[in-house]
Amino acid sequence: MIKIQIDPIRKNLISLCAPTLLGIKPSSIFTLRNISKSYLESLIEYWNEYLNPRLYLRIIKEKNDMFLILVYNLEKLKNLLNKLECKNFLINCGYNCENLDCLFNTLTYKLKEDEFPHEIGLILGYPLDDVQAFIKEKGQNYKLAGIWKVYGDVESARENFNNYKACKNLLTSLTSKGVSLENIINYIKGENNEKNCNCLLDWNWQY
Repeated sequence: MIKIQIDPIRKNLISLCAPTLLGIKPSSIFTLRNISKSYLESLIEYWNEYLNPRLYLRIIKEKNDMFLILVYNLEKLKNLLNKLECKNFLINCGYNCENLDCLFNTLTYKLKEDEFPHEIGLILGYPLDDVQAFIKEKGQNYKLAGIWKVYGDVESARENFNNYKACKNLLTSLTSKGVSLENIINYIKGENNEKNCNCLLDWNWQY
């Protein structure tokens, strides 16, 4: 196992992927630049040892010195994509897939093209209606702009945005007090359930 004190993945897991780590979002993405692929792969291997079998990291795009990383909750993403309306939407977008590996490979292929595949919003847990409307309206005429552009249920979206922010604030607070991200992940895994903010705050952490 590679011992790592500080690395770019750690920072992004806390700042951009907290809702996925805490189990309220099926996946998150972040971009890394100016890092060698071999070093990045060693970091992914390190983090996957902690995150598996519930969470996984995967490179879904690389171009020059830029890498797009997907962090996903295996079961939550499977459950989402097994919904008939989601499956039909993805089929219409060119994803004739029966498993996640096929879906990721198709997404990776599409990300090589110039036009960004906006259906990725569904994979990231955005409401299907909002993803479809974003594509139809070409990103215009939305009701609310936040983590995604909202065309449907504004109040539900605001609640989600607030919950995502709370997850980020929680991990930021805990790690700033000396709790390692590895300890947080191990605690969540040890319970075999995603923990809410109060559970994590109330736990007697060993600093």
